[in-house]
Amino acid sequence: MHQVYQFVGGPLVWFSFIVFIAGTIHQIHKFFSEESRKKTIPQYQPPGFKKQPPIGWFSKNAMKTRFAMISEWFSRENRIRNMAMFRATNVFGIHPVMSWTTLIFHVCLVITPLFVLAHNLLLDEALGTSFFSWSETLTDGMTFILLVCGAYFLYRRLFVRRVRAITSLYDFVMLFVAVAPFLTGFMAYHQIYDYQTMVILHILAGELMLIAIPYTKFAHMIYFFLQRFFVASEYSFGKGNRTW
Repeated sequence: MHQVYQFVGGPLVWFSFIVFIAGTIHQIHKFFSEESRKKTIPQYQPPGFKKQPPIGWFSKNAMKTRFAMISEWFSRENRIRNMAMFRATNVFGIHPVMSWTTLIFHVCLVITPLFVLAHNLLLDEALGTSFFSWSETLTDGMTFILLVCGAYFLYRRLFVRRVRAITSLYDFVMLFVAVAPFLTGFMAYHQIYDYQTMVILHILAGELMLIAIPYTKFAHMIYFFLQRFFVASEYSFGKGNRTW
């Protein structure tokens, strides 16, 4: 068992990191290659259209317009209208439980492993540097919250008809891959079943997830930031124009 632990916690860790980094580089290269081939649709301008010169930031008209917008924004009617629109069009208004559960799940999924004390001790031992660590009580609580969120997702895929209709075996596998590192880590920390066995399974589950990130639907963890910062559209930080 000790030899298995040495192999899983040694060469296999480096292999999974190499695959993860190589896959991430490949996906980023693929992303920009596809983006460079995208055709930009020119913005329509009617005949005789002349672009107006920009209005100075501190000009009288600009300040008057901003003051009117701020006054309207804080008006009671506008707050009621915005709240009604939020409930009717925003996913947090339409499906609040699912939306908040998804948000909390992703926050715990990404942040928790970075600040676990045991992870940072291993990182410091291997590289001589590490992140700061949160208390074990906090990371244990975040792990439990993630497991509850994962159980909620599983419940929806099993028992909610409209979700079950579009669920495949692949979705169950991906949910298992996402939750398994936290479930095994939780069981190892609380010494449920054999400790060394659970630690080995925990490491294997983490390595499997690292390898899966660039090549499965987990790649949205990479594409999310690329889309927000490098793709110019109405819903990104880039300067986009309407294409419809």
